[in-house]
Amino acid sequence: GALIAVIIVCVLVAVAVAAALAARRAMLRRQFGPEYDRLARQSGHGRARTELAARKIRVNTIAPGGVETEGTHSVGMIGSDFEKQIVADTPMGRLGQPEDIARVAVFLASDNARWLTGERIAASGGLR
Repeated sequence: GALIAVIIVCVLVAVAVAAALAARRAMLRRQFGPEYDRLARQSGHGRARTELAARKIRVNTIAPGGVETEGTHSVGMIGSDFEKQIVADTPMGRLGQPEDIARVAVFLASDNARWLTGERIAASGGLR
């Protein structure tokens, strides 16, 4: 299995991605009970990584850069000076799209990432 946390910094996760992650959390809560919340708070680090690895569950974190979502539109970020600054600071020269983050999540959940655990993956277009 795979537990994937998405760090949200100044950006709202797309509704579809959030719904998929919520469904995954609900499944893990059913499987691991109250222990899941304690472990999830430590996502990708320390005890969560080692305790869940013993159960063959990989724990990784996605750290997105600026992403264009319904949320960034609704708060007025798109078209603002803030957006222009993020794009200017991003080596790829654009905001990410929800699909960019979703593809990283799909990879981390797949068997192609079977040797990755405890990792923080920056999906940021090079923005640091």
